[in-house]
Amino acid sequence: MGISESELLQLVIQPTLKLIDDCNEYAQQCLTSAASACHLGDNLTPKHGPGLGVYGITPGQHRALWDTYLIHHHDLASQVRGLASQRAFLIHPDEELITNLRYATAIAWLLIRQYIESNNLSLTTATISDVVKAVFGQRSCHIAA
Repeated sequence: MGISESELLQLVIQPTLKLIDDCNEYAQQCLTSAASACHLGDNLTPKHGPGLGVYGITPGQHRALWDTYLIHHHDLASQVRGLASQRAFLIHPDEELITNLRYATAIAWLLIRQYIESNNLSLTTATISDVVKAVFGQRSCHIAA
């Protein structure tokens, strides 16, 4: 049993992006592409690579996002932290990437956004497949070139 691409988009991606006030078509397409590349979380744990959850985010990516990006975006960090479980996040923050779809979705989008900003790309010039591959390419998921 799993979640379909349309369910993920409608029930998780869109509401999450709205919660962090960053809902746009480009973000939705990037996240749908990233999740689809990993077979919508068919492998939630690192059986085929180091990534966790439906987007295959590595613990290193997760920590680096908090340490290098969210530390400079206090309001956004607070919104994202509000998506995480109170106790579980403090004990095992990386498990939130597996068990909490909204939190994982916010982290996945912010990894993409950080990449776009750090490479001075615009949403109109950055191709979705190139960005998704650059951010999540270390996984052994099938990301179209």
